[in-house]
Amino acid sequence: MIDKLLENAPLWVLIAAIIWLKLPDWAERFAIVGRLLEPLSKRWQEKAARNERNRREVMEAEARRLAPDYAEMERRLKRMDIRLRLVEKSNEVNEAFIRYDADWHFNDEMAAVGRPECVPAPRISHSQFERQYREGWRPD
Repeated sequence: MIDKLLENAPLWVLIAAIIWLKLPDWAERFAIVGRLLEPLSKRWQEKAARNERNRREVMEAEARRLAPDYAEMERRLKRMDIRLRLVEKSNEVNEAFIRYDADWHFNDEMAAVGRPECVPAPRISHSQFERQYREGWRPD
């Protein structure tokens, strides 16, 4: 519908509409335009100030409404950070054990090659490994 209006509108109507829509912007940017349009300019400035106050009031009300949610999210994030650190430590131990265990199996299999009487090498369990790892021991 607007397309049809624009197609059929005389050029001077389009130019006038564009100028009317741009006048507040020009009045703010250029002092001479502001002085020429002083009565309108004051109205536009008052309207802009009113709109800004309304926008600020809405934002402040929204901020007050969200403040409890924000505090709860902050508390949850702190708890999640603590839990994530625990998971990372546990993952570090598990990765180290997997490397240790793979080396143990490789070395044990290499020792048994061609020697059927070979007894498996001593091996520590995951819980023993974790305890020693947390105490500072690291497999070679």
